[in-house]
Amino acid sequence: MEEEYQVRKLTPADLPGAIRWMADCCYGGDVEQGRKHFEDHFHGGTTFAAMRGKETVGFVTIRWVRRSLERATGERIPLINQMEAADPHKWRCLGNRLMAAAESRMAERST
Repeated sequence: MEEEYQVRKLTPADLPGAIRWMADCCYGGDVEQGRKHFEDHFHGGTTFAAMRGKETVGFVTIRWVRRSLERATGERIPLINQMEAADPHKWRCLGNRLMAAAESRMAERST
């Protein structure tokens, strides 16, 4: 039976699980590093999480940054800051689904 995955915008309620996942996935279990990674995701960024049930199994983060041309208009441009998926879930097209969510958000914001 195929596992069900959902890609959605990361919410503050998702943060404890996302921090634990990031610590295990990328920082050798160091929860403080996982916390630091996500501390500004709700200020100047948009993060989409790939979820299997209540478990975070991947994410993509868009940072909205200013570049010299945009300073005159006040607009920010999107930068894909990071994308990760946990090893057992990598080959489930999660990257494609995460990027589709990010691209959709970038298109919404640019109109």
